[in-house]
Amino acid sequence: MKKLAKDIYQKKSMSHLAFTLSKNCVSMFLMESLYLIIPGMIQKKFENENEIEILLTKHLIDLRKILNVLESDEKIGSTIKSYENEILILLEKIELDALAIQSGDPAANSLSEVLICYPGLYATAVYRLAHFFII
Repeated sequence: MKKLAKDIYQKKSMSHLAFTLSKNCVSMFLMESLYLIIPGMIQKKFENENEIEILLTKHLIDLRKILNVLESDEKIGSTIKSYENEILILLEKIELDALAIQSGDPAANSLSEVLICYPGLYATAVYRLAHFFII
């Protein structure tokens, strides 16, 4: 067991990457993004805008950590600023998507039902988010 641990340590320490991301790190960022851009999807009820500001600050710090691995230093600041500007636009687009689903599906009883139960809305939100980062 000791030799195996030593071999794994040597392989990992010889990696050309200074740092890599875990799937959990990226998944958590995605979930936080969805909490921000899907209307009605929240982890908790916010009492005031300061609580949202705290969440946003942490969220943008997490984004910076991800971008530090994926982007050049020059591009990180502009990507974060663009994302800050895009969050509200994404929220509005997803809200319109949810309203379109509700009006187009006779089985949809309410906007809340669409927001909670329709996986296509989540797929659309993830697509919109991914599309922002690709461009």
